[in-house]
Amino acid sequence: RPAPPHEGAPRTLNPESLNLPPTTTRTMHFIARRLLAGGGVAAAAAGAAALGAIQLGMPEAQLPTEPWADVTRVAKSRKEQIGALRAGKEFDVLIIGGGATGVGSALDAATRGLNVALVEAEDFGSGTSSRSTKLVHGGVRYLEKAVFQLDYGQFKLVFEALHERRNLLRNAPHLVHALPIATPCYHLWEVPYYWAGMKAYDLVAGLSGLTMSRFCNAAESLAMFPTMAVVRGDDGASLKGTIVYQDGQFDDARLNVALACTAAHAGATVANYCRVTRLVKDDD
Repeated sequence: RPAPPHEGAPRTLNPESLNLPPTTTRTMHFIARRLLAGGGVAAAAAGAAALGAIQLGMPEAQLPTEPWADVTRVAKSRKEQIGALRAGKEFDVLIIGGGATGVGSALDAATRGLNVALVEAEDFGSGTSSRSTKLVHGGVRYLEKAVFQLDYGQFKLVFEALHERRNLLRNAPHLVHALPIATPCYHLWEVPYYWAGMKAYDLVAGLSGLTMSRFCNAAESLAMFPTMAVVRGDDGASLKGTIVYQDGQFDDARLNVALACTAAHAGATVANYCRVTRLVKDDD
């Protein structure tokens, strides 16, 4: 028989000691876990509010004023680009591949003053760079990991990604736009749980946010998203509403071409449909 607790000591309740039915005990454990999870999300929202307030005071980044950023200038023609490759000019950097990584590296190197050559066997962005999710997002699931795993690296990743989303919307508004996304709630506990998580996402975004997330009831949700299931198939739960937020969507192939053109404006020599067959090395 365990010794009685000390006088004044806090008493804890163990559902298993109450001789409750197994179903009731599992339900109590489930509710307790959800309450703890909701508390974690609320704590994240409070911390995100502080970071969002700091970001409100950050100065707006200015667009580049270098000559290559002048949109009225015309880049070199393809004939001139091929001629530069055949002229025997010595380059500081050779980039093979004209996908997002290649053209982004070419632009970065060219704007730092390096002589850059980029060649692509097919068209720019013809591979995986034109088969992305088309989303420009901070990563809601990364924020969830940051909260439940207490991972500062994941939190920093979300913060930086939301900042870059804002830069894309500002730099290429013709290729990037806001996209409403709905998180359906089929149980009542999901409404405050997802609402708190999305408010934390809003606060982390700060000035980089698009619009504040909001709750929509079942009727509003079905009007905006007609194909949404009213009853979930696996457990028969009915739709209680949705948490609607906005993230970015972009044309990945066109953005890839825009980066290649910008690199050419910055002085890089870029050419598509130029296949590398071998590397010729000298004694050095």
